[in-house]
Amino acid sequence: MTITVGRLDEVVTALRTVLRDEQILTSKTDRFNRARVPAPFPVHRWSERLPDLAVLPTSTEEVAGVVRIAHDLRIPVVPRDGGTGLTDGAVPLRGGIVVDVKRMNQIKELDLENRTVTVGTGISMLKLNEVLGQHGLFYPDDPASYPCSLVGGRIGTSGWSLIGSRYGHTRDLVLSFDFVLPTGEVMHVGDGIGRKISKSSSGFQLKHLLMGHQGTLGIATEATLKLYPKPEAELSPFWSFDNYDDAYRCVGALARAGVSTFAGAVLFDEHKVAYLRRDDEAYIPQPGDVRA
Repeated sequence: MTITVGRLDEVVTALRTVLRDEQILTSKTDRFNRARVPAPFPVHRWSERLPDLAVLPTSTEEVAGVVRIAHDLRIPVVPRDGGTGLTDGAVPLRGGIVVDVKRMNQIKELDLENRTVTVGTGISMLKLNEVLGQHGLFYPDDPASYPCSLVGGRIGTSGWSLIGSRYGHTRDLVLSFDFVLPTGEVMHVGDGIGRKISKSSSGFQLKHLLMGHQGTLGIATEATLKLYPKPEAELSPFWSFDNYDDAYRCVGALARAGVSTFAGAVLFDEHKVAYLRRDDEAYIPQPGDVRA
């Protein structure tokens, strides 16, 4: 721990002015669970990078209150969304407070006319699209960690989407969001004035500055997203090629062919396949006649 026991009591007492007791987590189990990341941070070093406590806010106001207290007491803050990133953005390198946004997972507004949805940033793309699918729509941000990746993490990493060549990536799909600054102040940023505007010439565009920062500039708490009609069918084929150059030329030909249903492609060489096959969770069945 980086905070002494006496100081920790002071921090918890201050946090109780903006959060309920059940939203303040200090047990070792809770802290360990919010220090884990998939890779490349080594598992055996998790215990060296534990938060002193974690909090579970449910609103922008509660996040702002927590950050304000941390700012006043000079306590480090690390935002945590799905914890699926590979660049250690959710690792509390200096202890402090981990702000876990998973309880901020509500759908605030679904606008079928303008094809937008406003959500808390703790919602996953999987759960969001389960609701949107009932209306013939979907949110096409499709990371490799799709089932458990959260909207807030996608904003914090300015994520890359597997089908981004057709629909755009996170920076294109997020129209606007509320953002808590390190001082606890709240600002709204977007492509234009208003939550649902996709283009404006009203001044400096701060949205992209506050995306891809890995949690270093603040915490996104509520976002308005661009939606698209849900495809009638989806197909994810796997093709094997004798060599990487042939695969590259084939994908290029598909992209240039103007096929309206072509959403994206990922090329794996033999080294990537071998790496993935070491991980049981990412195991790729391989036919016997495929060389890799």
